[in-house]
Formats: sequence, structure tokens, C-alpha cells
Amino acid sequence: MSMNTTQTALGERYTEAEQQSEIVVSLTRTDLAILSWGHESVSFVPDSEEAAEFAAAERKIDQALERNTKGVVERVSLTLQDLLILNWGHESVSFVPGSDSAAEFAEADAKIEKALEDLRNQLAGK
Repeated sequence: MSMNTTQTALGERYTEAEQQSEIVVSLTRTDLAILSWGHESVSFVPDSEEAAEFAAAERKIDQALERNTKGVVERVSLTLQDLLILNWGHESVSFVPGSDSAAEFAEADAKIEKALEDLRNQLAGK
């Protein structure tokens, strides 16, 4: 990572402090399960920075799923870096079109995208 700014895989520039800004995302047990399952199909170059970032973000989803034994909404704190890498990684996830899993993943992924948009707007002062 560079000194003052970092460049994400998406080509956006944020300072280290901005990348560590957090937002709380409310996810149901279904959201957590389908995101965790979807992550299994995501791959990055082994030992790359992106792979490490994705693994760290994925761990937060998996830990929330482990804590969530009652199916209630789990509030997960994700950083801008987590959201960027999860959003980017999700582009390669696919389920059978029209399946329940595809619909569940689209719903869960929309929550990740909304949190990313909200945090970006917050950082931009909107």
C-alpha cells in the first residue's frame, strides 16, 4: 500500500483512514449463509493482496454466520476496504438463473452494494 493513498482493484483512490472507515450492515442468517456460500466460488491470484483482503472480509461474514444461531438479524461492521473487495469479488459469483439461491444472493449482495454506496457518500460528505 502506498503512503498517502491506496488504489483499490476498482481503480478508486482512498486514504488508509478512509479505507478503514466502518459501516454497520444488517444481514439476516439467509444473507450471511448465501454470501458465505457465494464466496466459495470467488478466486483471486493466490498470495495476492486482493486474495488477502478478500479472505479478511470473508472471515467477517463467516464469523457473523457462526455467531448467528437463531436466525436473527446480525449487525456486521465492514470497512470500506471490505465492501470494495466483497463487491468486486461478487461480480464472479453466479447461481442458476431464476433459482431461489440466485434471488437470495441478489438480495444479500444488494445490501453490500447499498452499504458501499452509503459509506462512499458519507466519505464524500453527501
